[in-house]
Amino acid sequence: MLQKMNKLKLIGAGALLSSNLIFAQDLKFCGTTEAMNKAFAENPELYQQYLQSEAELKIQDQEAFANGYQQQNRGAMPPVYTIPVVFHILHQNGTENISDAQIHDQMRILNEDFRKLNADNANTVAAFQGISADSEIEFQIGSKRS
Repeated sequence: MLQKMNKLKLIGAGALLSSNLIFAQDLKFCGTTEAMNKAFAENPELYQQYLQSEAELKIQDQEAFANGYQQQNRGAMPPVYTIPVVFHILHQNGTENISDAQIHDQMRILNEDFRKLNADNANTVAAFQGISADSEIEFQIGSKRS
């Protein structure tokens, strides 16, 4: 009797998974690529313009990267973005509570990592050394609004 119930459970689970896979086939994603491909097929000149534009943008990006993304005649790129962070510490008034100093230290570490100022920056994996960068994002402890 127990074996029969286990078989029924297994068959039911299989049917449920199969139905999910069948319905997953009907998912619709953004149609941009499909529309672009249709437009390119109808107008080959448009496709050539697209390829040329992509090549020009790639060159511009490589030049900007080489210059540290400095804007011509305008100084540095946009300012560092600041994201307020609020911590909610759940504890039972015991040893699991953490101190304000620990929170501030973690914020310091997070900011150093995002600004590429961390001491272990030299240990960046070789594959990422050429592309790792200052994200120009800083986090700060948020304040309560009244």
